[in-house]
Amino acid sequence: MKALAAVRRRAFPLTAFLFLASGALPGADLMRIGEVSVQPGGTGVAVPIIANRDQAIQGFSVSVWYDPAILACTGVGVEGTAVEALLPEYSNSKIDPALGNVLYAVILEISPPIDLVSLPAGGPEPLAILRFDVAGAALGLIPLELRDSPGPHPIRNLFVVLGESVLPTLQDGAIAIAADRFRRGYVNADIRVDISDAIFLLGYIFLGGQEPVCLASGDTNGDRRVDLSDAVWLLNYVFRGDRSPAEPFLECGAIPPGFPLPCGGQPVCL
Repeated sequence: MKALAAVRRRAFPLTAFLFLASGALPGADLMRIGEVSVQPGGTGVAVPIIANRDQAIQGFSVSVWYDPAILACTGVGVEGTAVEALLPEYSNSKIDPALGNVLYAVILEISPPIDLVSLPAGGPEPLAILRFDVAGAALGLIPLELRDSPGPHPIRNLFVVLGESVLPTLQDGAIAIAADRFRRGYVNADIRVDISDAIFLLGYIFLGGQEPVCLASGDTNGDRRVDLSDAVWLLNYVFRGDRSPAEPFLECGAIPPGFPLPCGGQPVCL
């Protein structure tokens, strides 16, 4: 019988993971960093490492780089992910606040008998969660990069499949830091207003679709709520040249005190 949970999570040196990384194989899998929007001074900001997998994996490692002058990584783990439910026997992390680098490695099973505990093929779904604190005066789009660690034995961004290391396609992410400013009409978070914004808003209202990153942008008629009338207002503006959305529309403006609709930041206002 395998050791209890306290033993399952042994703290081995991170370099012990490298025995699996000899002869890494290229693959069609994908590993990417999610993109999130926060306010300046945000704490405990959760950023997912997301994976698509062509085949079941038995482990993974990541090396993430960030700007240490703006971000402080406060932790990394598998809490709340499908990986957590598999009770990984090995996990180890190293955060270098001076370089702005996070290393994290997970192996699902190391204790005999080996039952080949695996995370099934599929995705996209989070493998791990990074947490950051954000500097109070920072604004803009702060990149997060998937890049190997330095040194003669680098930690690589990879999946472990049947004892071999598979190199997925990598996609960097970012943290968008925006003050309490917004523009009405820019509902789907791109940098233009068109029919796609109205469709996004209708999907949110009637189909339970994704909430706009800045819900305040959907209040196109300025009545301090988001409903069908806002989508109609936007469609009339786009197709008939009727009145434009209420200000702030031509440029970013401050969210009024006590405004009931949240705004997590818009790329157009960064």
